[in-house]
Amino acid sequence: MKAKKIFSCLFVLSFGLAGIFAETDKLVKPQKPYDPEAPFLMHNWGVCWSRVTRIQTKTDRSNFVWQDDLVGLYYSVQTGNLPVNLILSAEVMYPYHYEFNKVAQISKQIILYSFNFNLGPIWTVPLFDVAKLDLAPMVHYRYQLSDKYHHNEIGLGAFVGFEFPVTKKISILLNGEFTYDLGNLGTNSKVQLFDHVFSYNAQLGCRISNRGKNSFYYIKDEEAKEIAKQRVAERQQEQEAKKQEQEAKKQQKEEMKAQYKKDLEEYKQAKKTQKAEKARTRAEAKGE
Repeated sequence: MKAKKIFSCLFVLSFGLAGIFAETDKLVKPQKPYDPEAPFLMHNWGVCWSRVTRIQTKTDRSNFVWQDDLVGLYYSVQTGNLPVNLILSAEVMYPYHYEFNKVAQISKQIILYSFNFNLGPIWTVPLFDVAKLDLAPMVHYRYQLSDKYHHNEIGLGAFVGFEFPVTKKISILLNGEFTYDLGNLGTNSKVQLFDHVFSYNAQLGCRISNRGKNSFYYIKDEEAKEIAKQRVAERQQEQEAKKQEQEAKKQQKEEMKAQYKKDLEEYKQAKKTQKAEKARTRAEAKGE
């Protein structure tokens, strides 16, 4: 008897669970409509290397020149589908080697680091259908803890990057930067002034993006091909619409010219009739 009760309870419970799961299966999360023209973000990351040169000019002897070599990681984010796209990058690096007037120096501290930040507009140009060229002027800021000083530097930079598509979502990035900075920010300017501060930077990284897809000919992407066909069809429709608009304007001008000629002829005829009427009236007046 107890076994029958247990079996009946399990049977009812199984039906209840089945109903719950059936109701759960019916719940479908609504999909956000896809807008190909909506703005989006692309994320890039990788490794970077930099050489920073600081110069203190001297008149009575050769200049003092400090050079630091740094290596680390970088991350950048850039926008897409905006009238002017932007890029923001951050770098975390460790100064593994530095020189004074071409003579290698031994670091006295172990905890050394540097942070770089860049912000600016970016333009992307297709390059021979096999790569993309990125160009960007930038505002640059660097903080570096060296053996002697806390360096705070701000200035301008130029960014040149190459994107090599691997798949429709993955690209290999090879970038280069040049910056020229004002190196006398903060309290260290009271200790030592730097007349020139500039740096070279190289980056090797990658990008994985669902929105900024690659559509070069060697990447088999049916969606990209369909989009390209649609764009060609849209361009043809735009050209046809422009052609029809030009023809309509031309026809309108011709009709206006024809109407003008017709009105001019009617005016001339009316003028002649008016003159003839006046002459006839004068002749009648003289005859009387």
